[in-house]
Amino acid sequence: MKYAVRAALCVAASAIGTGVMAQFPTRPITMVVPVAAGGATDVVGRIFARELEARFKRPVIVSNNAGAGGIIGTDSVARAAPDGYTMLFAYPGVVTVVPALQPQLPYDPEKSLMPVNLLARTTFVLSVHPSVKAGNLREFIALAKAEPGKLNYGSGGIGTTSHLAMELFKYEAGVNIEHVPFKGAGPASSLLLAGGLSASFENIATALPRFRNGELRSLGVSSPERSPLAPDIPTVSEAGVKGFEVVSWFGIMLPAGTAKEAFDRIAEALTLSIRTPELRRRLTEMGLEPVGTDAESFRLQIASEIRKWRRVVKEANITVQ
Repeated sequence: MKYAVRAALCVAASAIGTGVMAQFPTRPITMVVPVAAGGATDVVGRIFARELEARFKRPVIVSNNAGAGGIIGTDSVARAAPDGYTMLFAYPGVVTVVPALQPQLPYDPEKSLMPVNLLARTTFVLSVHPSVKAGNLREFIALAKAEPGKLNYGSGGIGTTSHLAMELFKYEAGVNIEHVPFKGAGPASSLLLAGGLSASFENIATALPRFRNGELRSLGVSSPERSPLAPDIPTVSEAGVKGFEVVSWFGIMLPAGTAKEAFDRIAEALTLSIRTPELRRRLTEMGLEPVGTDAESFRLQIASEIRKWRRVVKEANITVQ
């Protein structure tokens, strides 16, 4: 008799556990996108918000909590209740770059937040104006070494990915190239096209048409593997700077300590979403590579990037005013 009672209790406990997981979510979820509405990050965030909404059959409200370079919105998620109802649409700027530039943050991305899934990534292309007398990366490095400080490059501003990518390149290639910062990637790209700059790390989606019509020359992609968008362009690593890697990405993070039931449900929904052919097609059309990772792989990438950017910031003596 006692075994029957024990078995009945186990079945009941199992049913309760299953019920708790099945209940999530019972109310709307807030996805914090820590940038202003309308930009690429916001657009991609809303795509995934709609995916989760369709799977959960509950509203997923996008909150553009911008300010202080994304710190305000990210901190709001770090301080939110760990119940799964507040999530961060994360990108390197607020998770791996800012910690290198500003050690005194109100949150610790490795302790205050927990990674769920790295959903998609994009790469950059080391682009040069046709007037630069270098047909490949090795020739570009040789030119920079022969005329230190004569070549220059543009970026979207101090601490942006395009800035840090080139500083990492300079450090690993052992070259001196002058930095010309702008307030946004657009002005930097315009001056590069006009021949006022020698080089820049350009987003591959916007740079590809310029390579094809001869406005710019591509020397290498910054990802560890060749991009499916341009498989004919070698990686910077294989072209001459071994081990070089810079990617931008989008992913979902939750407040640290989020309940396992909620975490598992969100992780499962994201995994199913990123496998959907229609979603993968939309991301590819936007110049993004669909990825989808487990939480541990995402965590390791974040930790590796934080260490890398801290080293670059220290070596290049980069400060943010």
